[in-house]
Amino acid sequence: MCLLPFVLGLVPFILFVISPAEFRVFNGLNFGMACMGMVSPFPDVFNVLTVLRNSEKGDSIMFYKNDMYKIS
Repeated sequence: MCLLPFVLGLVPFILFVISPAEFRVFNGLNFGMACMGMVSPFPDVFNVLTVLRNSEKGDSIMFYKNDMYKIS
């Protein structure tokens, strides 16, 4: 799983939201980096959300090769 680029995409997005509108170049760079950082690892984020949605609180999740197992 590669979730670090998603987190690194949130940092430029937060900077984009809090910076004033007069900083056009800075906002443009931040918005571009935020889009790339949050869109590229989206399949991994979707897989994590699917696993969390289908598992209960006490379950253990194990990855083995290309398979994923839920141990209740």
